[in-house]
Amino acid sequence: MMVVAMRCIPQSAGAEAAGATVAPARAAIRRVGAVVAMVAAANAVGCGGDAVEHDPVPAMVDEPAPDIRTIGYAPELGIKPDSMSATPEGILLQDVRAGRGAEAGPGMSVAVEYRGWLPDGTLFEQRPSPDGFGASEFVVGENPPVAGFDDVVTGMRPGGVRRAVLPPEHGYGLVGRPAGVPAGSVLVFEVRLLRVVR
Repeated sequence: MMVVAMRCIPQSAGAEAAGATVAPARAAIRRVGAVVAMVAAANAVGCGGDAVEHDPVPAMVDEPAPDIRTIGYAPELGIKPDSMSATPEGILLQDVRAGRGAEAGPGMSVAVEYRGWLPDGTLFEQRPSPDGFGASEFVVGENPPVAGFDDVVTGMRPGGVRRAVLPPEHGYGLVGRPAGVPAGSVLVFEVRLLRVVR
């Protein structure tokens, strides 16, 4: 059982606050109304004593991470884990096409195009995208678009294409994404390096 401490606020105080902050814009009025409603609800359930008892929030189940070498992949993805190299972080890599020019490394600015799939072959993201987003640009080692992309692009040269399988902790982790990526998903990417700026 979890105990949540609550402070009682007289309902009149909530009403006065609402009356004092009403703005001409409808959005502001709605926000004030929501605050007043929350204050009134808190007063209604919590003012009979110092605390209100609630059921605890369910704990997150700690499931084992999937083995990216043995899970099934849609045939159209062309993933053959045994023919891919592994980084120390457990990311699987395969060069599809070699590039030419400067090699990408930490601290360098890069631009990439990519497509990302779930292991079942569901495409969940691509750059450039149909809705107008262009190539993704980032500095290797500083906030890549996907956590594992630092390892994916390191050693690539412009024009090169690399296929990668990312374990959940190097993809979108336990959170997943709103764009159809469930929490804890293994992700498959094909990344094309467009340019490297030293």
